[in-house]
Amino acid sequence: MKSIPMKSIQIKTLILILSVVILTAFATSASSVLILSRGANHEAREIMNLTCEKNAESLNTLFTGIEQSVDTLAIRVETELESMDRLQRDEEYRDQYTKSIEEAALNHAECVEGALSVFLRFNPDYTTPTAGMFWAREDLGENFQEIPTTDLSVYEPTDRDRVGWYYEPVEKGEPVWMQPYQNGILNKWIITYVVPVYKDGILIGVIGMDIDFRRIEEEAAKICVYDTGYAFITGEDGTLMYHPTYQYGEVMEEKDKSLLSAVQQMKQEKESKELLTYEIEGRKTCMAYCNLINGMNFCISVPEAEINREKNELMIKNILVTILLSCVAAIAGAIFSRHFAKPLRELNKKAKKIAEGDFDVSIECTSKDEVGELADSLGKMSESLKQYVDTLNSLAYRDSMTGVRNKTAYHQIEERLREQIEEKNAHFAVVVFDVNNLKKTNDLYGHMAGDDLIINVSHEICQTFKHSPVFRIGGDEFVAILETKDLDEYESLLEQFRNKTEQKRLEDYPELVMSVACGAAVYDSDMDTCVADVFQKADYMMYQNKLSMKQKTKG
Repeated sequence: MKSIPMKSIQIKTLILILSVVILTAFATSASSVLILSRGANHEAREIMNLTCEKNAESLNTLFTGIEQSVDTLAIRVETELESMDRLQRDEEYRDQYTKSIEEAALNHAECVEGALSVFLRFNPDYTTPTAGMFWAREDLGENFQEIPTTDLSVYEPTDRDRVGWYYEPVEKGEPVWMQPYQNGILNKWIITYVVPVYKDGILIGVIGMDIDFRRIEEEAAKICVYDTGYAFITGEDGTLMYHPTYQYGEVMEEKDKSLLSAVQQMKQEKESKELLTYEIEGRKTCMAYCNLINGMNFCISVPEAEINREKNELMIKNILVTILLSCVAAIAGAIFSRHFAKPLRELNKKAKKIAEGDFDVSIECTSKDEVGELADSLGKMSESLKQYVDTLNSLAYRDSMTGVRNKTAYHQIEERLREQIEEKNAHFAVVVFDVNNLKKTNDLYGHMAGDDLIINVSHEICQTFKHSPVFRIGGDEFVAILETKDLDEYESLLEQFRNKTEQKRLEDYPELVMSVACGAAVYDSDMDTCVADVFQKADYMMYQNKLSMKQKTKG
């Protein structure tokens, strides 16, 4: 008779063990699946947004170089002109003045990446309709040749295809980026940046540069995200400027109505915070985009199935591991249920903490039987989940190639500095580094050499600025935030870095000389309102250093 209650306790204990193990296993599995799902979605969003931002920054650097050169020339056109009256009546003076601007314009055009032509056209109301200059070259790398200028009197101002480059900026009274168009003289697709120039409120004329649109197409064509993801470029209104499948000039929303909301968002927001989803040719697709400074949009598109593939595989593996561990635990509980009562209560408490996302719980069990194995298995499961989370966090905040922090981490420290600026206790400097000739290195020696160059530059930056965080915010661009000791010595450290890298050769590629442009700026509470202001000053100093290095190389 006494064996009956003992049997009842054993059954109850077994039911308790099985219930706790199964519930814990599935709760842990559900928690890990949720974490993995969120982590994978976050990783996909980061990969696409960072890829989009990196390449958009590359193109914006190109466009900024054009704008700075043309804006500088526009200032020179205005300041060197004695008067509109003399420009109108003194032909010899006009020729000398044009020649002076011409020399400066050619010097700028030679230094600007992708420039095919440079031109200056005078106001036909004060000069002849062909007055000015136009220098162009058929291909990049060739010498510029003087080309006869277009006779503005032959065409109506409404003829945008032939003389829109003159009348559009004049009508708007401000610098204009033209949409890509086929240039009849150069017989190429180009985009043009034009600035109208005034003297005492009177239009002198326009000055501008043309860029080979193939340079922008090549930047987009070389991008591959996941398996079949690709890049494309649109105009402000959603018209396709470049697409690997569709033709120039096609309208995005005509391909699928779901693209209409994407086009509207691109007009309202500069970049995508969340991935946009739409259907194209029956496939669900995700898209990230960034606005370019010339009004176009740089977009990355990846099929949703490719984004979810890795996440689904991880979830299936996690479920299988959870099921396997549950089976092992259930068998052990059925055989030795009488020994589980006390330790099981502790395991149940800690399993709930794991299910709630606390993976740092300590699971200890001194027994050497299956209860101990179950505790060990639960501890390993917790450690595995912690490793999954740590891995996802590492992917989100570390650059996989160099090991330094990435752009997401940069945004975090930028937020901290913003709070310090608001509290009036900010003391920092920003150093911007840009690796020269990375594309040339990749083209001549392969991407392994380019990667080696990036890694070596990253190492030198970290070695020089030992007390400061270093970030890789673009393919060839790094940033260091200097505080405390490095801030006090930033000028000597910057000089030390330049001296170390000026003639340094890569160990595995001795024919390659490390060349890095850099510039620094210190936060000034009287002038700077945000971190971006300091970054822009440092970026400008870096750009000046880059120009100086180019001129030194040519010299």
